[in-house]
Amino acid sequence: MPKEEIVIVGGGVVGCAIAYFLAREGISSRIIEREAIGSQASGAAIGLLAPLHGLDVKSPLMAPALESFHMHAKLHDELEAETGIDVQYGQVATFLLTLAEEEGNYLKALIPHYKAMGLEAAWCEPEELKEFELNENFRGALGYSQHQVNAYRFNLALARAAELRGVTIQHGEVIGFRCQGKRVSGVTMKKGEIEAEAVVLAMGSWSRFGGYWLGNNIPVEPLRGQVFQLRTKEQIRHSFFYRVFILPKIDGSLNIGTTMEFAGFDNRVTPEGRDFMIQGAVDIMPSLLNAELIGGFAGLRPLSEDGLPILGLLPNWENAYVAAGPGGKGILLSPIIGREIARLISRGSSEIDLQPYNPARFS
Repeated sequence: MPKEEIVIVGGGVVGCAIAYFLAREGISSRIIEREAIGSQASGAAIGLLAPLHGLDVKSPLMAPALESFHMHAKLHDELEAETGIDVQYGQVATFLLTLAEEEGNYLKALIPHYKAMGLEAAWCEPEELKEFELNENFRGALGYSQHQVNAYRFNLALARAAELRGVTIQHGEVIGFRCQGKRVSGVTMKKGEIEAEAVVLAMGSWSRFGGYWLGNNIPVEPLRGQVFQLRTKEQIRHSFFYRVFILPKIDGSLNIGTTMEFAGFDNRVTPEGRDFMIQGAVDIMPSLLNAELIGGFAGLRPLSEDGLPILGLLPNWENAYVAAGPGGKGILLSPIIGREIARLISRGSSEIDLQPYNPARFS
């Protein structure tokens, strides 16, 4: 029976980030992945690193999101140097569009917050948007600079870098845990068992089931996000948002997304999702009506009950940790989640305050 210091259940971007940062702390681990690395939400993410999008500036997640955003800038170089995998990290000018004066005032009020966080931001009047051949009804836009990665490549790079540092990746399905008192002593799989000094549940939308095995409530639901890929005759170089994102990728494709649907564990793309996304994109940029649809994919984003990640030691356990529920910001947050869970395990404390994300809030 193999023995590892840490067993991480889940080979998505969060699980692989934890393994990678544990390895940097000198701690060996084993990732157990039911299917393939990045086969679920992580590999089907649009890859936009947008720390401020969708977050209230007073959210406790704001500071960690911004720090993780800056971590990506260094991490992508380190991963490529270690693995040779280009995660296609790059900068993209983004415009948050508005049709209404009231919404425009709200967006203008965000500019000082963007600048205070070291991000370039400015208001664009309608005449400044004309060069992009957008819907003429837009009343302006908040323009700012953000970054992106190829989410699947990023997941693979973390996994490979972890392997090169001694992490084992094993394919198999976990069906429970062997416990002694308040400690998890082993991981039970469909085929065999693995002893463990500690376990980390990084199971994405399936985290609730890991909680059941350990008598804990981990309220995470799958939120389906559908993304579609277009090919245009002329390359689009900027990102736009109004109801949907139009995002040019480093490889030359154009992604539009994403839906936000509670559809259980159904990760299929749908005609309804396709039509909604394409219509939304055409509403922004009418010329996209002539674009070629070249593909689509969907992932199940793990959304917690209160919208905040669930991070830390599980109640009533001495060596069982959870890293779940980042919603649609898993790619963005994975570096800081990986670093902080690794520190919590290796040093007994984290660098940032994890109290807002404490699993005990659902006990």
